Amino acid sequence: MKFLDLKKEHEHYDWKEVLTPVFENVSFINGPQVAQFEEEFASYCGTGYAVGVGSGTNALEVALLTLGINCSTQPVVLTSPYTFIATTEIPHRLGARVIFCDIKEDFNIDIEQVKEIISSRKVNIFIPVHLFGKPVSLDKELIDLCNEKGVVIIEDAAQATGTRFISNEKSGMEHVGSFGDIGCFSFFPAKNLGCAGDGGAVIMKDWRLYEKAKMIRNHGSKSKNKYWNKMHGGNFRLDSIQAAILSAKLKHIGKLLKSRANTAKVYNEQLKYLQEDLVLPFTCNTENHTYNQFVMRIKNGRRDALKDHLKQLDIPTVIYYPKCLSEQPCYTGMDFENNCPNSKQAASDNLALPIAYLSEEERSRVIDGIKNFYNR
Repeated sequence: MKFLDLKKEHEHYDWKEVLTPVFENVSFINGPQVAQFEEEFASYCGTGYAVGVGSGTNALEVALLTLGINCSTQPVVLTSPYTFIATTEIPHRLGARVIFCDIKEDFNIDIEQVKEIISSRKVNIFIPVHLFGKPVSLDKELIDLCNEKGVVIIEDAAQATGTRFISNEKSGMEHVGSFGDIGCFSFFPAKNLGCAGDGGAVIMKDWRLYEKAKMIRNHGSKSKNKYWNKMHGGNFRLDSIQAAILSAKLKHIGKLLKSRANTAKVYNEQLKYLQEDLVLPFTCNTENHTYNQFVMRIKNGRRDALKDHLKQLDIPTVIYYPKCLSEQPCYTGMDFENNCPNSKQAASDNLALPIAYLSEEERSRVIDGIKNFYNR
């Protein structure tokens, strides 16, 4: 059994047929496939605009530069310490001061604590991370507070393509990335919507931000004025090959997400009686969890023992993440102002199960392996 069988990622379409027009036109950079995917992805997310970029990390950098974040402004960024390092890597590189807010039991940042921090001190940018495909509850009270305090919101939705939730009772389910000023996505191959390499996108509703982001991803230049650079940018482009693949896979994303949801439902139903030993990922009727990863919390200090037990049964698992960001070696000695005990605990007790493209037999193997560990 594989944790993620990437070969199955591309069984839903004919990749040779998809790539043939790219090679026939040899428009490998900013070809028509890029514009097509941008239009389709913006429509899927319910925003007016999308800009394809080279990776999820590029998406964060383009978002920050589009909003005018640079060393001279010395901004303060508030985010979660329990996420992939790119969330803080880019703000730190651009001269921002990063402060952390702890997480809740579901791995996502504690919104009530966020409100307290924004109300009591200087914060310029808030980066909520929709981790593992579960949405952060960006309620109307928080969004209004950010508007009042002049705090911009950059949603890190790298793991949350397809995730939706209700922020306002008057509206229905809306896609993550559409609540803040800019939403950032990754199309790394292991993501819910993955390409055959690196890729990403930023989405927004503001036409001015859209026009600026397009220039920044292309060295500060408009496509029609190749050597006329209006601003500093970089090479953050999504290539035509990846865009063509993403367009083809986007047509099937509903089926792919349903498969993950079905496996998660079986896991939750079969393992719920172990609530004294496990904390299972949960959702509610105001959101949909897209399970980019199915991550449990293992109680009583038995995470490593369970992982070893499953490994002996040839059942792969992954730890997301073994260290929270404030404990990473590259940040040693930095003062992050918040000890974040919940994040440190989550790093020591999390364990992810295979979730994508599993057969019934494989799901049963995973479930039986866990049951045997606790019942023996």
